[in-house]
Amino acid sequence: TIFRCSGIYGPGRSALHTLYNKGYRPGGKIANRIHSYDIVQAMLASMLKKTENIFNLSDDFPASRQAVFEYGRELLEGEEVEISRSTLSARSRNQGSKRVRNTLMKSVLLPYLQYSSYKEGLKDILDDPNSPWNLQSRGG
Repeated sequence: TIFRCSGIYGPGRSALHTLYNKGYRPGGKIANRIHSYDIVQAMLASMLKKTENIFNLSDDFPASRQAVFEYGRELLEGEEVEISRSTLSARSRNQGSKRVRNTLMKSVLLPYLQYSSYKEGLKDILDDPNSPWNLQSRGG
């Protein structure tokens, strides 16, 4: 079985962490993402069902990097967040759309995602007690 994972994010690694720690470069193409929790669930389902296939592991709602970071800024509204004004790297400018279909994953492994879009995933990450914004508010 082969798992092709879209942009992976989760606790400790997300748009919120990037915004909080160093800012981001605006722009980017439309792409899917997937929360690490949903990756684990899909892999466990594959092992239990003994599947042999190639699965695209991704969420249901592809979005641009800019849309994800704008939403992240809304969630971190009280925090100091820097947006880098530097130009996009050549690699970022030349990337095409990274949309993928997850229909096989949903029909065989995981009919319902815990985090069907970056919005649900980032909301959950925001509440992580080990996140830097929560540690700072507790004097950590």
